[in-house]
Amino acid sequence: MQTFYSPTTLITWDVRAPAAMAMQSIITAFLVCTTPKGSVLRFGALPVLLLLAWVCVQTASAFSLQVMMYLGFAVCGYVNVFHCFNFLCLNPFDDADIRREMARWKSSPPNPTLFGRIYFATATIWSFRGVGTSYEIRSMPKFPGNVVPTKRSFLLQQVGWIVFQYLFMDLITSQPQPPEAAEAWAVGKEWLWLPLNPHPVTKQDLTSRLLGTLMSWYLIGKMMLDTWYRLFALIFVGLGISPCLRAPLQGVAKFITRGILRLPPSLLESYFTMLIIFILSGHFHILLDYCSGMTSWRLSGGVQCFALMVPGIMIEDCIQWLWSDFKAKSGIHGRQWLERTVGYIWTFLYLAAVTPVFNYPLQRIDRNPTYLIPWSFFKHFTQQQSTA
Repeated sequence: MQTFYSPTTLITWDVRAPAAMAMQSIITAFLVCTTPKGSVLRFGALPVLLLLAWVCVQTASAFSLQVMMYLGFAVCGYVNVFHCFNFLCLNPFDDADIRREMARWKSSPPNPTLFGRIYFATATIWSFRGVGTSYEIRSMPKFPGNVVPTKRSFLLQQVGWIVFQYLFMDLITSQPQPPEAAEAWAVGKEWLWLPLNPHPVTKQDLTSRLLGTLMSWYLIGKMMLDTWYRLFALIFVGLGISPCLRAPLQGVAKFITRGILRLPPSLLESYFTMLIIFILSGHFHILLDYCSGMTSWRLSGGVQCFALMVPGIMIEDCIQWLWSDFKAKSGIHGRQWLERTVGYIWTFLYLAAVTPVFNYPLQRIDRNPTYLIPWSFFKHFTQQQSTA
């Protein structure tokens, strides 16, 4: 049974969860630099990585109850197991690979020490997008207009966005929730007109679904992630270190589709890889539900919700192919802004259809005592006004 602590500050000195997650990467970096590819020691590290992930789940609440900090360290310790196992076994790196990556950076010494190589390998593992490395992900987003801002203007921009997003989330979460809101996520309502829903679908149900999707994907949900991303960017860029993000699931999925199932590169392999990635992501969200207070994994809609993303992508790909083929045969030229608008509307509506499969079961539980905003300026201002 999970022990749930209640610290009274944003973070505490109980750093077992962050330390366990850091140890996962350091152990991986040490093995990458000191053992050959295929070494039994690399495979033997998996139980240790899983044990450290379990420590993260059990102790993250002792470090912080800010919802993104808590869930980040609780769930990402498990995600990091996949990422580290990529480096060790699935798409392995060794000491020669680390030396080659170091040679790409002009600041690296020509003959790095073992400590220097382990330090660099740890930083490489933490750089999930692989920026500046041989495995940098494709379609890396660029700065607007491909103009790289100065360090000062970049940091000022991050501060501005952090303040704006914090105040916006504070304003939204300071509003009392109407008592009838719970009716929108009653048991079964996530399935709309399917037989699994025993309730009639009302106009209010559809409105709540659209507003919930807007909040989850485009406003509060996005801002929760983006604020922490910008905060860490502010710290690390200010210190001269560059952190990045990269999903660690693709290596596992490709190992299954190409390494185990022996599927050749094809459309089938691409969609099957995508399905595995989303199913793995759904399993991570089951852990997120557990950490939020859900008592049984059977109550979670994580796997169903994320697996349903794949049919949506397949439908979109099919429509895009038919539209491109029609334009080529008829000789017409589509307007890019109109195509993008239709694409955004389709994406939003599909997310509105499937997102409640995950969100509604989470809304129905008694949540653990986490919080989004540690200090509310709007509540403080309201209290000052009422006592004046």
